[in-house]
Amino acid sequence: MPCVIGLTGSIATGKSSASNVFRSCSVPVVDADEIAKAVLGKGTLGLFLVRLNFGREILKEDGSLDRDKLGEMIFADPRKRSKLNMCTHPLIILEMIRQLFVAVFVKMEPIVVLDTPLLYETKLLVRFCTTTLVIACSE
Repeated sequence: MPCVIGLTGSIATGKSSASNVFRSCSVPVVDADEIAKAVLGKGTLGLFLVRLNFGREILKEDGSLDRDKLGEMIFADPRKRSKLNMCTHPLIILEMIRQLFVAVFVKMEPIVVLDTPLLYETKLLVRFCTTTLVIACSE
């Protein structure tokens, strides 16, 4: 049975540093932040769904996401932030599960890390974890 480590913690607590330690030991890391960026890449279903819900004004001239503009919209309005999460979270979770499946069942990795700040909030991914590592800091 492979060891699936759920790595979680608040913003700026050192999750990326912990992930890098695992990577330096050749442990594969399924990174929610990297996947979230990819899900909203040019030409993706995620970007299409976000454009449908927020309009063309969230796109740059080249058709890629204007992250600054979207950020202004969602941080000013909790309902819009919730709408964005409804568009992206299922795609992010699906890709995380796909990458986990490949690492465990195709590559037969003995240890895999799921790096996600919302491990317990999503409730789904924590079910795959055999252990959890919470990164926290006092300052």
